[in-house]
Amino acid sequence: MKKRDRRKKKRLPGILILLVLTEIIVLVFAGYTAARYVLQKKEMTVAEASEFYFTSDLLRETTGDGPVYYIDPQNARFQIMLYNSADSQRVTSAEIAYTVKVTNGAADKTEGTIKGGIAGSSPITVIPAKDAEGTVEVTVTTTKPYAMTLSAAFTLALGNQYSIEDAEGNIAAVLTMNCTDDAKTVKLSLPEGVIPDNTNDRVEKEGEDYRFQSSGHEVYSIVLLKKDSGMNLSKSFIPFADEINIGNGS
Repeated sequence: MKKRDRRKKKRLPGILILLVLTEIIVLVFAGYTAARYVLQKKEMTVAEASEFYFTSDLLRETTGDGPVYYIDPQNARFQIMLYNSADSQRVTSAEIAYTVKVTNGAADKTEGTIKGGIAGSSPITVIPAKDAEGTVEVTVTTTKPYAMTLSAAFTLALGNQYSIEDAEGNIAAVLTMNCTDDAKTVKLSLPEGVIPDNTNDRVEKEGEDYRFQSSGHEVYSIVLLKKDSGMNLSKSFIPFADEINIGNGS
Protein backbone atom coordinates (compact mmCIF):
# COMPACT_ATOMS: atom_id res chain seq x y z
CA MET A 1 0.00 0.00 0.00
CA LYS A 2 2.77 2.41 0.82
CA LYS A 3 4.46 1.75 -2.55
CA ARG A 4 1.20 2.47 -4.42
CA ASP A 5 0.73 5.73 -2.48
CA ARG A 6 4.24 6.82 -3.41
CA ARG A 7 3.52 6.08 -7.09
CA LYS A 8 0.37 8.22 -6.99
CA LYS A 9 2.28 11.05 -5.38
CA LYS A 10 4.92 10.83 -8.09
CA ARG A 11 2.23 11.05 -10.83
CA LEU A 12 0.59 14.17 -9.39
CA PRO A 13 3.27 16.68 -10.51
CA GLY A 14 3.04 15.33 -14.07
CA ILE A 15 -0.73 15.76 -14.12
CA LEU A 16 -0.45 19.28 -12.72
CA ILE A 17 2.09 20.22 -15.38
CA LEU A 18 -0.22 18.83 -18.09
CA LEU A 19 -3.17 20.83 -16.72
CA VAL A 20 -1.11 24.02 -16.60
CA LEU A 21 0.11 23.53 -20.17
CA THR A 22 -3.44 22.85 -21.34
CA GLU A 23 -4.68 26.04 -19.66
CA ILE A 24 -1.87 28.06 -21.26
CA ILE A 25 -2.73 26.67 -24.71
CA VAL A 26 -6.43 27.51 -24.20
CA LEU A 27 -5.59 31.06 -23.09
CA VAL A 28 -3.23 31.60 -26.03
CA PHE A 29 -5.81 30.28 -28.50
CA ALA A 30 -8.56 32.39 -26.93
CA GLY A 31 -6.34 35.46 -27.11
CA TYR A 32 -5.54 34.75 -30.75
CA THR A 33 -9.23 34.28 -31.56
CA ALA A 34 -10.17 37.53 -29.78
CA ALA A 35 -7.39 39.45 -31.54
CA ARG A 36 -8.45 38.03 -34.88
CA TYR A 37 -12.08 39.00 -34.18
CA VAL A 38 -11.08 42.57 -33.27
CA LEU A 39 -8.91 42.80 -36.38
CA GLN A 40 -11.69 41.48 -38.61
CA LYS A 41 -14.18 43.87 -37.01
CA LYS A 42 -11.79 46.79 -37.53
CA GLU A 43 -11.22 45.79 -41.16
CA MET A 44 -14.99 45.58 -41.71
CA THR A 45 -15.47 49.06 -40.23
CA VAL A 46 -12.78 50.51 -42.51
CA ALA A 47 -14.30 48.76 -45.51
CA GLU A 48 -17.78 50.02 -44.67
CA ALA A 49 -16.53 53.61 -44.24
CA SER A 50 -14.71 53.47 -47.57
CA GLU A 51 -17.99 52.45 -49.27
CA PHE A 52 -19.88 55.54 -48.06
CA TYR A 53 -20.69 57.91 -50.92
CA PHE A 54 -22.65 61.15 -50.58
CA THR A 55 -22.39 63.61 -53.46
CA SER A 56 -24.22 66.51 -55.07
CA ASP A 57 -24.41 68.29 -58.40
CA LEU A 58 -23.66 71.67 -56.77
CA LEU A 59 -22.63 71.15 -53.14
CA ARG A 60 -19.10 70.04 -52.25
CA GLU A 61 -17.26 68.66 -49.23
CA THR A 62 -14.58 71.22 -48.32
CA THR A 63 -12.29 72.02 -45.41
CA GLY A 64 -12.39 75.75 -46.16
CA ASP A 65 -14.65 77.90 -48.30
CA GLY A 66 -17.01 75.94 -50.53
CA PRO A 67 -17.93 76.67 -54.14
CA VAL A 68 -19.72 79.91 -55.05
CA TYR A 69 -22.37 80.18 -57.77
CA TYR A 70 -24.20 83.17 -59.22
CA ILE A 71 -27.98 83.06 -59.25
CA ASP A 72 -30.46 85.31 -61.02
CA PRO A 73 -31.98 87.55 -58.29
CA GLN A 74 -35.36 87.23 -60.01
CA ASN A 75 -35.23 83.45 -59.74
CA ALA A 76 -37.78 82.56 -57.05
CA ARG A 77 -36.19 79.17 -56.37
CA PHE A 78 -33.52 76.75 -57.54
CA GLN A 79 -32.88 73.03 -57.13
CA ILE A 80 -29.97 71.03 -55.75
CA MET A 81 -29.59 67.27 -56.23
CA LEU A 82 -28.11 64.87 -53.65
CA TYR A 83 -26.85 61.38 -54.53
CA ASN A 84 -25.87 58.25 -52.60
CA SER A 85 -23.25 57.28 -55.18
CA ALA A 86 -20.05 58.41 -56.84
CA ASP A 87 -21.01 56.63 -60.07
CA SER A 88 -23.05 53.60 -61.18
CA GLN A 89 -20.48 51.21 -59.68
CA ARG A 90 -19.91 52.92 -56.33
CA VAL A 91 -23.13 53.06 -54.32
CA THR A 92 -23.71 53.37 -50.57
CA SER A 93 -25.30 50.17 -49.29
CA ALA A 94 -26.96 51.71 -46.21
CA GLU A 95 -29.73 54.30 -46.06
CA ILE A 96 -28.43 57.87 -45.77
CA ALA A 97 -30.18 60.36 -43.51
CA TYR A 98 -29.39 64.07 -43.79
CA THR A 99 -30.38 67.52 -42.55
CA VAL A 100 -30.60 70.77 -44.55
CA LYS A 101 -29.70 74.27 -43.38
CA VAL A 102 -30.17 77.45 -45.45
CA THR A 103 -29.12 80.97 -44.50
CA ASN A 104 -30.77 83.97 -46.18
CA GLY A 105 -33.50 81.67 -47.45
CA ALA A 106 -35.31 78.40 -46.88
CA ALA A 107 -35.64 74.91 -48.34
CA ASP A 108 -38.63 72.72 -49.10
CA LYS A 109 -37.33 70.23 -46.49
CA THR A 110 -35.17 70.33 -43.38
CA GLU A 111 -34.28 66.64 -43.46
CA GLY A 112 -34.51 63.63 -45.73
CA THR A 113 -33.25 60.16 -46.60
CA ILE A 114 -31.87 58.29 -49.60
CA LYS A 115 -32.49 54.55 -49.74
CA GLY A 116 -29.34 52.40 -49.81
CA GLY A 117 -28.28 49.52 -52.01
CA ILE A 118 -29.19 51.14 -55.33
CA ALA A 119 -28.13 54.44 -56.92
CA GLY A 120 -30.62 57.07 -55.84
CA SER A 121 -31.08 60.81 -55.55
CA SER A 122 -32.97 63.36 -53.51
CA PRO A 123 -33.84 66.88 -54.72
CA ILE A 124 -33.79 69.98 -52.52
CA THR A 125 -35.59 73.12 -53.61
CA VAL A 126 -34.02 76.29 -52.19
CA ILE A 127 -36.08 79.48 -51.92
CA PRO A 128 -34.03 82.67 -51.41
CA ALA A 129 -35.52 85.09 -48.88
CA LYS A 130 -37.87 87.66 -50.38
CA ASP A 131 -35.93 90.72 -51.54
CA ALA A 132 -32.78 88.91 -50.43
CA GLU A 133 -29.44 90.51 -51.15
CA GLY A 134 -26.00 89.01 -50.94
CA THR A 135 -25.46 85.29 -50.59
CA VAL A 136 -27.64 82.28 -49.89
CA GLU A 137 -25.69 79.53 -48.14
CA VAL A 138 -26.80 75.90 -48.27
CA THR A 139 -25.37 73.21 -45.98
CA VAL A 140 -26.37 69.54 -45.97
CA THR A 141 -25.07 67.22 -43.24
CA THR A 142 -25.55 63.46 -43.05
CA THR A 143 -26.55 61.99 -39.68
CA LYS A 144 -26.22 58.30 -40.59
CA PRO A 145 -24.51 55.99 -41.35
CA TYR A 146 -21.55 58.43 -41.24
CA ALA A 147 -21.18 62.19 -40.82
CA MET A 148 -20.34 64.29 -43.87
CA THR A 149 -21.06 67.93 -44.72
CA LEU A 150 -21.60 69.36 -48.21
CA SER A 151 -22.06 73.08 -48.78
CA ALA A 152 -22.05 75.93 -51.29
CA ALA A 153 -22.84 79.63 -51.50
CA PHE A 154 -25.15 81.18 -54.08
CA THR A 155 -24.61 84.86 -54.85
CA LEU A 156 -27.55 86.77 -56.27
CA ALA A 157 -26.30 88.48 -59.45
CA LEU A 158 -27.38 88.92 -63.07
CA GLY A 159 -25.81 87.39 -66.17
CA ASN A 160 -25.05 83.92 -67.57
CA GLN A 161 -21.81 82.55 -66.16
CA TYR A 162 -20.02 79.23 -66.14
CA SER A 163 -17.26 77.73 -64.03
CA ILE A 164 -15.27 74.49 -64.29
CA GLU A 165 -14.09 72.63 -61.21
CA ASP A 166 -11.02 70.56 -62.07
CA ALA A 167 -7.43 69.71 -61.14
CA GLU A 168 -4.51 67.83 -62.68
CA GLY A 169 -4.88 64.13 -61.96
CA ASN A 170 -8.68 64.15 -62.13
CA ILE A 171 -10.31 61.93 -64.72
CA ALA A 172 -13.38 64.17 -64.77
CA ALA A 173 -14.23 67.86 -64.41
CA VAL A 174 -17.53 69.52 -63.50
CA LEU A 175 -18.93 72.29 -65.70
CA THR A 176 -21.45 74.45 -63.83
CA MET A 177 -23.66 76.88 -65.75
CA ASN A 178 -25.77 79.61 -64.22
CA CYS A 179 -28.42 80.43 -66.82
CA THR A 180 -30.27 83.61 -65.94
CA ASP A 181 -32.21 84.04 -69.20
CA ASP A 182 -35.11 82.12 -70.74
CA ALA A 183 -35.05 78.58 -72.15
CA LYS A 184 -32.45 78.22 -74.89
CA THR A 185 -29.92 75.91 -76.51
CA VAL A 186 -26.30 76.46 -75.50
CA LYS A 187 -23.55 75.24 -77.82
CA LEU A 188 -20.66 73.44 -76.09
CA SER A 189 -17.27 73.28 -77.79
CA LEU A 190 -14.93 70.95 -75.90
CA PRO A 191 -11.20 70.23 -76.26
CA GLU A 192 -10.06 67.04 -77.95
CA GLY A 193 -10.22 64.11 -75.54
CA VAL A 194 -13.01 65.64 -73.45
CA ILE A 195 -16.61 64.42 -73.67
CA PRO A 196 -19.72 65.03 -71.54
CA ASP A 197 -21.09 62.24 -69.37
CA ASN A 198 -23.68 60.45 -71.52
CA THR A 199 -26.09 60.06 -68.59
CA ASN A 200 -27.04 63.76 -68.88
CA ASP A 201 -30.15 63.78 -71.09
CA ARG A 202 -29.91 67.55 -71.65
CA VAL A 203 -26.76 67.13 -73.75
CA GLU A 204 -26.78 65.97 -77.38
CA LYS A 205 -24.02 65.49 -79.93
CA GLU A 206 -24.12 67.98 -82.83
CA GLY A 207 -21.36 67.52 -85.41
CA GLU A 208 -18.01 68.09 -83.72
CA ASP A 209 -19.65 69.90 -80.82
CA TYR A 210 -22.49 69.39 -78.34
CA ARG A 211 -25.62 71.28 -77.47
CA PHE A 212 -27.13 71.72 -74.03
CA GLN A 213 -30.82 72.43 -73.59
CA SER A 214 -31.46 74.94 -70.82
CA SER A 215 -34.98 75.40 -69.50
CA GLY A 216 -33.96 78.87 -68.27
CA HIS A 217 -33.36 80.57 -64.93
CA GLU A 218 -31.54 77.66 -63.33
CA VAL A 219 -28.13 76.30 -62.32
CA TYR A 220 -26.94 73.22 -64.22
CA SER A 221 -23.92 70.97 -63.94
CA ILE A 222 -22.33 68.60 -66.46
CA VAL A 223 -19.61 66.04 -65.76
CA LEU A 224 -16.85 66.22 -68.37
CA LEU A 225 -14.80 63.04 -68.80
CA LYS A 226 -11.12 63.59 -69.66
CA LYS A 227 -8.94 61.18 -71.63
CA ASP A 228 -5.84 62.98 -70.34
CA SER A 229 -5.95 63.31 -66.54
CA GLY A 230 -3.05 65.76 -66.71
CA MET A 231 -5.31 68.34 -68.36
CA ASN A 232 -6.69 71.07 -66.09
CA LEU A 233 -9.86 72.77 -67.35
CA SER A 234 -10.43 74.99 -64.29
CA LYS A 235 -12.24 78.29 -64.94
CA SER A 236 -14.16 80.67 -62.70
CA PHE A 237 -17.22 82.80 -63.45
CA ILE A 238 -16.84 83.20 -67.22
CA PRO A 239 -19.76 85.09 -68.85
CA PHE A 240 -21.47 83.54 -71.88
CA ALA A 241 -24.45 84.15 -74.15
CA ASP A 242 -25.42 81.10 -76.23
CA GLU A 243 -22.06 79.34 -76.57
CA ILE A 244 -19.39 77.96 -74.24
CA ASN A 245 -16.10 77.31 -76.00
CA ILE A 246 -13.77 75.58 -73.56
CA GLY A 247 -11.37 74.61 -76.31
CA ASN A 248 -10.10 78.14 -76.87
CA GLY A 249 -10.51 79.26 -73.27
CA SER A 250 -13.55 81.49 -73.75
